[in-house]
Amino acid sequence: MSGFDRVAPYYDRLKHLIYGYRLETLESSVLDMIDTDAANILIVGGGTGSMLPLVLNKFSGEIDYVESSQRMISRAMRWSDSPRVHFHHSLLQEFRLKSYDVIITSFFLDVLAEHELEVQVRRLSEALSPFGRWLYADFAYPVDLSHKILLTAMLSFFRISAGLQASDLYDHSSQIMRTGLSVIDQTDAMNGFLAGKIFGK
Repeated sequence: MSGFDRVAPYYDRLKHLIYGYRLETLESSVLDMIDTDAANILIVGGGTGSMLPLVLNKFSGEIDYVESSQRMISRAMRWSDSPRVHFHHSLLQEFRLKSYDVIITSFFLDVLAEHELEVQVRRLSEALSPFGRWLYADFAYPVDLSHKILLTAMLSFFRISAGLQASDLYDHSSQIMRTGLSVIDQTDAMNGFLAGKIFGK
């Protein structure tokens, strides 16, 4: 059983209790930065699937939805029964990637341990098609003391409840850019605590 199976039943309620709908607003803002269609889309660590309707509405292509928690997938399936969505119960580390026009990592990279982050970021970068776009939304290292306290509490909670591997918040953007990608567009929220970026080759 994935550690996130244990938190799946109350994950969305907990998220909204702490952040309201700021995470969904950031995801929507990042999607709005893209003005082209995509034939092949990868969503990694999509969780309970609240982003699925937006992605289906934005792009006309096929979607690989990779999630390690079966209970998260079961909840994601409630958002859509479209034949364009292919659900994969798998760790990213074990999933065979193909070429994608759009890769979406939304509040996912922060669950990876530091030694895994570099490896998986490189794999994803290599799977991005020549004119593809990587849509990134995640936490950034906080400036405000209140956000630092929130981050510490959040990491501690998920380490205990879901077996989270990450012990700190790493610099995802630098890791992604070290693979040769560049920032095309970006936005943020909560005084920079939430970061949304579009990367391309």
